[in-house]
Amino acid sequence: MPLKSYQAFELTSADEAITRIDLHCKSVEDAKERAKQLVQDRPIELWEGPMRIARFEPVN
Repeated sequence: MPLKSYQAFELTSADEAITRIDLHCKSVEDAKERAKQLVQDRPIELWEGPMRIARFEPVN
């Protein structure tokens, strides 16, 4: 099965992207799990091309 490309963006409090992380995963479920693991103190949005797949918030 070929890997699909996804982009995870770390966001500021104003929802501006400050970091882009390219992810190559077998499925959208795998991409979501990897993006969740990136959350620290800022939100992470997961995208596949022009489509936003999910947003993950930090737990405070």
